Amino acid sequence: MTLVDPGTHLSGDSLHEALEVVRTVYGEQITLQDVEHIVITHAHFDHF
Repeated sequence: MTLVDPGTHLSGDSLHEALEVVRTVYGEQITLQDVEHIVITHAHFDHF
């Protein structure tokens, strides 16, 4: 799995909630351990 612009250190709860939606709605049994790549399209001084 690839995450694009995954947010800041404060985004963890939202990411876990999103993964739960994918598991529930689409039946995909994914977890954070499935992340192979992270794409950061741009950076800001206070977050990626």
